[in-house]
Order: sequence, then structure tokens, then C-alpha cells
Amino acid sequence: MGGLMMAGALANGQCSFASNTTWVSLSAPMGGSMGSDYVQNACSGKNVFIQAVANLIGRCPVNNSTLGLAYQDEMFSTSALNAAFAAAQGAFRSNVHAAMCSDNFSGLFSFDQMKYFMGGTFVNHKSKQNDGIVDFSPWRLAV
Repeated sequence: MGGLMMAGALANGQCSFASNTTWVSLSAPMGGSMGSDYVQNACSGKNVFIQAVANLIGRCPVNNSTLGLAYQDEMFSTSALNAAFAAAQGAFRSNVHAAMCSDNFSGLFSFDQMKYFMGGTFVNHKSKQNDGIVDFSPWRLAV
């Protein structure tokens, strides 16, 4: 998420890089995350069971950071958010020197592995190529 925030700040003129800066980006959600859409849908009340689970784990009501990651051009995104994504993607392309993103949610063992496995398994991602949170396709198009 930090990469998206940095790109947004650059796009809005809130900051700039020194000429000797090298930006290496890791898994920036440059088109949002279907995880955000999943949580927003879960908290909408359309499915009482899923909403109860989301409430139980503290995801409802949806916080502002999750709202701001609604998947670009999808149901929960707004025209303002879509424009912000497009501007951030332009700043990202212009400033990133190297980038790395995963196209699979199974991999190295970590304490967060289950979270990524659950996200990759249950969230309705646009592609099977995702790290459990972020789809690979919009990220690839941003570079």
C-alpha cells in the first residue's frame, strides 16, 4: 500500500524525489484490491452469515483505508477514486526503477501465510494470478 500512497503523493504534487533517488516497489496495489471489494460486500448486509464473520473479526464497518482500495473501475470504486488510481499509475510508471510483485499466493512460509492463502482462495480476484490480496494484472499494467 505504501507504493500506491507514494505514487498518489507524487501525482498530487505533495512531494518529489531527489534526482539521485531510486524507487524499488514491492507489490503496490496500483489498481486497488478485490479484497477491499470483498470486505465492502461482506459488510453490506447482503449475506448475513458473511457479515457476521466480518463483524466478528472487526472488518465492519469498513475503514477508510479499505474503502480507498476499492478495485479500479468496479462496483465500489468512484469516478474520483478511478481518476486518482490513473494519476498514481502515471506517477508510478514515471518514477519506479524496479518493481517486484507476486503472481501466486502460495510460497514462502510466514506468519501471514494463512491470510494470503485465505485471500487467494475466497476473494473473487479478477485473475488466478494474485498474491492473495493484490491481482497481478493491474500491477503489471502500471509499470
